Formats: sequence, C-alpha cells, structure tokens
Amino acid sequence: MRDQPRHYALTYGTRLATAALGFVVGVISARGLGPDGRGELAIAGTAAGVIVQIANFGLSSAIIYFVSRRSRRAGTALAMGWLAGGVLFAAGMAALGATGHAIAASSLATAIACWAPVQLIGLLQDQIWIASRRLGRFNALQVTGRVLAVGAAIVSIARYPGDALAFIWAQVAAETAAVTLSAVALLGARVAPRLAGVRAMRPVAALAMRAMPVLVLPFLLLRSDILLLGWLRTAAETGLYAVAVQFADLLSLLPATASAVLFPAMAIVRQRDARIAAVARSVLILLVGLASAIVVTGPWIIPAVFGAEFSPAYALVACLLPGVVMLGYQTVIAVYYTTAGYPRLIGLYWAIGLTINVILNLVTIPAFGAVAAALSSTLSYGLVAWLVVRRFGRDTGRGLFDVLSAARGERPA
Repeated sequence: MRDQPRHYALTYGTRLATAALGFVVGVISARGLGPDGRGELAIAGTAAGVIVQIANFGLSSAIIYFVSRRSRRAGTALAMGWLAGGVLFAAGMAALGATGHAIAASSLATAIACWAPVQLIGLLQDQIWIASRRLGRFNALQVTGRVLAVGAAIVSIARYPGDALAFIWAQVAAETAAVTLSAVALLGARVAPRLAGVRAMRPVAALAMRAMPVLVLPFLLLRSDILLLGWLRTAAETGLYAVAVQFADLLSLLPATASAVLFPAMAIVRQRDARIAAVARSVLILLVGLASAIVVTGPWIIPAVFGAEFSPAYALVACLLPGVVMLGYQTVIAVYYTTAGYPRLIGLYWAIGLTINVILNLVTIPAFGAVAAALSSTLSYGLVAWLVVRRFGRDTGRGLFDVLSAARGERPA
C-alpha cells in the first residue's frame, strides 16, 4: 500500500499526458476537418468503441482480476486477447461481405470493422500491464501510442486536408502500430501467449459474464448520445458535441485513474469500504474544482483552441460537466462492487440510466439537438451515481452524509 500514492501520481500524470495528446488530435481534427468531419470521426470512433465493449464480453475486468492475483496467468490473458481480436476482425469482414459492402479503404464501415479489433487487443493488453503492476512500461507505451496518433493526424491533414475518412484510417494505422509495440514489449517481458484448458477458463468466463453488463452498459450510456445525435441531427452538430465530450473525457481521467490503481489493491483487502470512500471524497473535491475552472474559462478556450465555429460547444460543456462530476465520484465508489465480483444490482442501475438516457434523447434531440443530449446525459449520470452511492451507504452501514463527507481519522489510500 505504501507505493499507492506514487502509483496514483505516476499513472495520473501519464493519463494526463496521453489525454493532452489526445486533445491535440481532437484540435487537429477540428481545425482540419471542421464540424462535419469532426462529427464523422466521432461517429466512427464511437461505433468502433461500442463494438469493442460488446465483443469484450467482460474479459478486460476478468483479466485484471485474475492476473493481479497470479501473474503467471498473464500469458493466458495475452493469448485470449489476440484470439478475441482475430475473431472480431474475421466477424467484421464476414459481416461486410454479407451486407454487400466492398472490402476497400473507401468504405467507412470497413474502417470501423478494422479499427474495432485493434482497439480490443489494445484494451486487453493494457489490462495485463496494469494487473501485472508494470506501470512504468505501461505508461511509456501509452504516451508512445498517443504520440503516434498525433503524428498520424498531422500527416493526414497535411496530405488529405478535409478528408475525414483518410483521417480515420490514419488513426487506425497509428493505433495498430501502438498495439504492436505493446505486444512486442509483453513478449520482451517474458509474457508468452499460451492457451489454457477449459477447466482453467471457467472461473475467468464466469467473472467476465458478470462483469460484462457493468462494462457495456456504462459505455453505452456515455456514448449512445453521440450515435443518436449523429442519426437524428447533422454531422456538424455531432462534431460540436464531440468537442464537449473531449472536455468531459479530460475530467473523467481523475476518477478513472484512481479506480484503475485502486482496483488491484482492493481486490486483496477485506476491510476496504473506508479506504474507497476516502479516496472517492478526495476525487470529488478535485472534480468540482476542475469542472469549475473549465466552466469559467470555456468561453475563451473553446474558440481560441478549436476555432470560432466551435464556440456553440461551450453551452454543451456547461450542461454536461455536472453529470460527469457525479459519475466520476460514483466511478471510485463502484470499486467496492467490482472487487466483490460485479453484483447484478449494479448492472441494473446502469441499465436504468441507459434506458432513461436513450428515451430522453429520442424524445428531445429531434427538437432541441445537442443541448438536449447533454442535459439528458447529466440527468442519467446523476441518477446512476445516486443509486450506486446510496447502495454503498446501505451495504456498508454508512449514511449518505457519511459517504459524502470526510469522517475523522480516515485518509485516502
């Protein structure tokens, strides 16, 4: 536990750096493609992400859970990741052929079908690094991958200005290179891929299936508005919303990092509720401060960085951030349940939030556009956060006020 503060700082610093580089990719795409092209990029990236979360089948959390307990399982996890990516690629190509799409670089559907397997392999390899506590190598690879993405963005805009499809393919190529580097590094760290027998895989599969709703439903809740907005409105409006989502993703880094570092440690600690609650409160205070800073400076930052045509995105940022703050607090609290084997009740909470969000979006987006999407998301995020935090209080014997306020003698992990 003594190394946890250093792990927080190292991992959060790296994620901040990768987020900054990702932000640069967003700026380049916005400047080079405009709202329409930025919207197409957001739709393609979101579609690939949805496919990845569904095809993941909960493996990402199962891997980090089992490898953190026994490092020799890393080889099995690596083989599973490669196999899952290969199966997803084959399925994507078969689906394109069955629907009459040409297997060619000119097809957006083909780009998505190639991007998703790469993302899936990268996600599962990342979990191996985290579970093995090899954070130094993991962080270096994360930064390298983002640098490759920035380079690909610059080359794409320079050679094919205004071409969103070329930009997407450039990002696919950059991510493929990053995933390959990660795989080579794992092999160099003596993580040799090996397939396990059916008996050994049963507990992994059981946990993965329990984890799947808690992984897929949150992602759909966070990203379904982009797909619905792209379907019900214009690509340009989706591009504005994608800029707002960039700010939300930047803010989400803090709770995501805290929960990622906290998860392997809490998986082997019995009395963990006080420690998790203390970390969550610290994260909440920082989130409120960061969100306030974004709201105050947003009217100047957005047009200066992304261009004057993206100025309307500020209203979307202001509507979205309150929900992101509440959901970020919930992200840390939820570690209590992810280390307890993913009880179905938490998946139910996410299902409720997703259902309400989709209904609100379908009803309000046609008339009110991106603002409705942002407000619907904030309401849905807030509902999920309230349900999870309330449940945590009941399960640990803590009142809601005790969960939200610092109790004497408790310090973050």
